[in-house]
Amino acid sequence: MKHEIIGTPPEDDADAVRRDFETFVRDLEATPGRRVSVVFGFAWGNEVYASDWLALDLTGSEQDRPPRHARGRARTGPRREPSARRSGSELRVRVDAAEPGGLGAIGSDDLHITLPDLRVERRYCHEDDVHLIADDRSNACLEAQRQKWLDSGWEALPRTRLSDEVRIETLPVGK
Repeated sequence: MKHEIIGTPPEDDADAVRRDFETFVRDLEATPGRRVSVVFGFAWGNEVYASDWLALDLTGSEQDRPPRHARGRARTGPRREPSARRSGSELRVRVDAAEPGGLGAIGSDDLHITLPDLRVERRYCHEDDVHLIADDRSNACLEAQRQKWLDSGWEALPRTRLSDEVRIETLPVGK
């Protein structure tokens, strides 16, 4: 069962989803060690990928990490910046490269961002809203994001997915 919060900005704020994306990317850039993968969905996935739409790991490769035998030990020599620090910047670069070429746009085409360590997916949807999805209703990210959206004047609608069936939940605004 998937639990989801759908954030919808006020109708008179055309740039709200873009600002949400920029804030999210800045948070990623400030969070070293955060694992991130992304799938460019409909419609820019049609142009971004040569064939299958596969998740792109933006965290960095194993070669960027210290050798397994050296992990957890004191470092000697120059300290290398962890590749995960670049995940937010890499996401920004890929989106910035795709949008001007007309391959897609935040808020107009689907962008699926998975944060495996937090067990959440954030989807910038083609319907100009944002979905936050987790397996567990008690995932702290769901409530924290819902409250941020409500504080910003957004609607935050909870939804539960039972396989392909969707059940919309209604909660009083601000609760």
